[in-house]
Amino acid sequence: MNPFAPFLPIARQSLTRPRAGAAALLALGVPKPALWPGFFLSIVLTVLMVEGIAMLDPQTRALPLMIPPILYVIITSVAMALWIGLVTRIGRAMGGRGRYDDFLLMTAFLQVVWLIGQLAGLLVMVAVPLLGALAILGLFVLMIWIHSAYVAEIHGFPSTWTGLAVFALSGLGLVALLFLALTVLGVGFHGGSPNV
Repeated sequence: MNPFAPFLPIARQSLTRPRAGAAALLALGVPKPALWPGFFLSIVLTVLMVEGIAMLDPQTRALPLMIPPILYVIITSVAMALWIGLVTRIGRAMGGRGRYDDFLLMTAFLQVVWLIGQLAGLLVMVAVPLLGALAILGLFVLMIWIHSAYVAEIHGFPSTWTGLAVFALSGLGLVALLFLALTVLGVGFHGGSPNV
């Protein structure tokens, strides 16, 4: 039996009815020991895709690719784990009931959905660059809404807009934490170039 088969209809459902998709994902009862491996796998797949794009088109090479892939995986994993913690705590402070493990599952699942969507968009971009760029932009906006709906459903909020607020506040909180970490480590940015 394909272990990924139960996730396919949930991925499709999440595109049109994301709150129902979130409920179905939680209903799968994914074992707790599988959550962190799934999370790390989604991060590794992200890094592999970015590295693959850079190999095909060196002009797309960005800052994350300037560091070793394993370090990129570690930094991304830590940042995402912090973000999940913020989503959990901020949502609970606003009356939500979501658990860290629930959002860990959400993040791993939606990260893979995002990667598949990006790959489809890149294929379209190869054939019709403008259409592909618009498709990826549209997918980005859609994924923000899907994430917000998932956050709302997991926390038990009646409105997806509340989920969007938690999503945005968690993003701002993560940026603040990363800025604080860089400050503590003595990393500054002056004149467009990093100084350590």
